[in-house]
Amino acid sequence: MTTVLRSIVAALAVSICAACADVAPGPADGTPGVGETQEYLDRLEAANQRFSKGEVREAIRDWEALRAEDSRLSTWGKVTFNIGIAHKRLGGYDEAIRAFETIFPSKVDDREPGGNLMEEFRNYRYRACLEISSCYEAKGDIARALEYANLAREKYKYQAHCGTCAKEAESALSDRIERLEKQSESKTSGQPQGGANGSQPSRSETNTTSSAAGSRRSP
Repeated sequence: MTTVLRSIVAALAVSICAACADVAPGPADGTPGVGETQEYLDRLEAANQRFSKGEVREAIRDWEALRAEDSRLSTWGKVTFNIGIAHKRLGGYDEAIRAFETIFPSKVDDREPGGNLMEEFRNYRYRACLEISSCYEAKGDIARALEYANLAREKYKYQAHCGTCAKEAESALSDRIERLEKQSESKTSGQPQGGANGSQPSRSETNTTSSAAGSRRSP
């Protein structure tokens, strides 16, 4: 292989890996999992479609009904994450936090395969930490926001076989923690920084999604 060809292949590999760090839990493939029926998946798809159309409250209602059926279902993590995302979309940060908190003691598999080529693992707990951190920041509670960002770094670490993906996720998280620490210091010293609740996290920091997880369609 020529030097030029090696360079092209290396650059392509890096560009693919770089995209992996900025995705949220993606769609399921529509195949019934543990204990699920096709009827259950059809209801899940209908709820996801409601969310996509902006019918957020209705989607929450439908997801809550699905989640209440059995916590052992393989889609439980996706449904729960969706509920948190939807509440956050509506500005219901306390409700979102409560939903994300239930992910930590659950039996969800953080290394569950992602829903598309750009998402190796779902990393439920890591992403829940970032979402909760984002909610607390929006509420103006920088101390709790920093607490959960550190939890993502120290306990529920981002998992990936892709070394570049892991490094980029680590870098984004470090930037977030550094920014929150500066906000905390400014708040302590009485010096305002950013908006009323501090600057909002970027999409790359939170890995949030504009569409629900568990949809059969690619985003």
